[in-house]
This record gives sequence, structure tokens and C-alpha cells, in this order.
Amino acid sequence: KKNESAFVEVLGEIVSNGYKVEYIDHHDVGEEIKSELRNVGVTLVHSTEECTSVQVYQRYKKKLNSYSSFYAAAGALTDYLEQRPIASMLVSRFDRHFLMLESTALSYMISSNQHDEKFLLKIVNSISKDRFPHDIEGGFMMAEKYAIRVSEAVKSLEGSITRKKNLAYVRNDLDLTASVIVNFVLGISGRPVALVYKPRDEINSFVISIRGSKECEAHLGRLVNEIASNFGGSGGGHDKASGAVIPKDHLNGFINELNRRI
Repeated sequence: KKNESAFVEVLGEIVSNGYKVEYIDHHDVGEEIKSELRNVGVTLVHSTEECTSVQVYQRYKKKLNSYSSFYAAAGALTDYLEQRPIASMLVSRFDRHFLMLESTALSYMISSNQHDEKFLLKIVNSISKDRFPHDIEGGFMMAEKYAIRVSEAVKSLEGSITRKKNLAYVRNDLDLTASVIVNFVLGISGRPVALVYKPRDEINSFVISIRGSKECEAHLGRLVNEIASNFGGSGGGHDKASGAVIPKDHLNGFINELNRRI
């Protein structure tokens, strides 16, 4: 909520400068914001039923070759939305083991090079030439090294996990994003929701990643959006995965309220 108006304003300014803007998303977006986006001239493609990569593929598949369906399926798999109707159909076209290996390796390549624009462009160029992730020179070696880093990070944090009634949480000061670690915390904590927070000193806030298991009945994206706004932050996402940015002095309040309302 905190950033929605600013987001609409930025896109509206781009449209007013004569550019066409198309916004494709699968996260929970309020009807009011949808209306505002359309009113400023943005073409909105939105559904919470399929991941964004599948929606992009569906919208442009007449202009794409059949190879592009692989990356739509890979996106659905790594976004944990491969069971949705269109995604499951796309996933079924490929050998599942091959798809899982390639998509996970690609995800790890991207995660381990988030600030290396040159390598990220190399990935884009490779995909545009109808190549698979294993064709990216040195890519699988990067993915292996990243997997080792993640495994070691989880082991080092395991003893620091705090467990409340409905959620488990831990601070992450390692050189890894919270979103990479949070699923492991969910798995080993025995709680329906896991939360990992990482300090961002330049904005005096914590960047938070939250995941829920099937035991979690709350829509995390909507709940986090509401609670984060109440504590001077921002957040959102979809039903079992969300993120937030919370001022440091409101972290405990945010965690306690989330635990209470899950």
C-alpha cells in the first residue's frame, strides 16, 4: 500500500511521455489500484491463477516459437505454481527431471549473480538464441557453488531459529537473500509459516521474506500488506509467499502481529 500510489504515478508519467506500458503480474493487486493503472493508460494483464512467466507466454505465444514454452514451465516450477491449469499443461510437455534440473540451475545462476548485469545479460542472450540453461558457459558450476553456500548458511542459522506458536523466524546476516533461506527454515521449523529478515542499514529497515506451508490458511500476501502498512512499512505477495520491508524499530511488533493473525 505504501508504494502503490508512487508506482502508479511512475507508470503514468512513462505513458504521458508517449510510451506504451504493459504491466503483467500474478501477485494480489487491489481493484482500486487496477483501476488507477488503467486510468493512466497502462495495459494491465493480471491473474493470481498463473505465474507471471506463464501469463507472458500466453499473451505472446503467437509471436514466440515452441521452445519458449520451456521457460514458461520453468518459471512456474521455480515459483511453486506448476499445479495451476495452464502451467501443469506446459510442464507435462517436458521430461520432469530435465525441467526440474534446468529450471533450478537457472534460478541459482540468477540468484548468485543478482548484481552482475553482464552475466545476467549473458543469460538473456542465451535464452533468446533458443539455448537451455546447461548451454550457459560455467552456469552449472555457479549453481553448484551456490547450492553449497545455501546449505552451509542453513546449517549455521539452524540453532538461531526462534519458534512462536504459528511461525518461526531467524535473522540473516549472511551474503544471501532472505528468500533463498526461508524455505529451508519453513521445512525444519515445524511451523506453518517461516520468516527470515535481513538488515538494510541504508534505509534503517529489515527486508523480510515469508513463506507458508499448506497448513497456513491465511492469505499471506494480503495479510502482510495490511500489517506492514500499519507498522510504517510495505509488503505483499501471493497466498503462500510474500515479502516486506519494515522499519527496524517495528520488527518485533510486526512479527507478533503476524503470528497472532495467522
